[in-house]
Amino acid sequence: MSREDKVNGIDETHYKRAKQLKDWLDANTDVIPEPKMITLNSFEIDWDRWLGSFNVWFDDSLYPEKFHFYDCGTGGVEIQPPMFTSPLGVPASYCAVVITKQTDSAIRQALELTLPRLTPHGRNRRTGIETTRSTPIFLRLGSLELTKAKGMITSEYSISVQLPAS
Repeated sequence: MSREDKVNGIDETHYKRAKQLKDWLDANTDVIPEPKMITLNSFEIDWDRWLGSFNVWFDDSLYPEKFHFYDCGTGGVEIQPPMFTSPLGVPASYCAVVITKQTDSAIRQALELTLPRLTPHGRNRRTGIETTRSTPIFLRLGSLELTKAKGMITSEYSISVQLPAS
């Protein structure tokens, strides 16, 4: 080990710990092959905060952990896959599942077809009204659209998206 490594605080223990973490993640992260179809169901939604969770089926296989979504401020939602939090005591979070870009796009498409778009954060150039994180959902979405979404997304609701053939 060089003097520079010691000065920068990098030692053999650091490299061993990083390798342990990599090995643990390699052994525990699920890698999902690209399916022909995804299906989202079992939505749980906090309508006041515009966030929630849902199950994902990859073809005929239900992934055992829920995926999450939340308002990202652009009018749409952001997806958060299941995560490992502080594996082996390392102070960071890592995805518990790896999916292809096309699979991610299909999940996003299903959510776009399911959830109406909100007014994005920022100042409306036409009205001058500013929308922030603190703006209530009912002001960012018409009451008719919100009522329609709540009526559609019941415990029986599911949506499937077929992925393009590769």
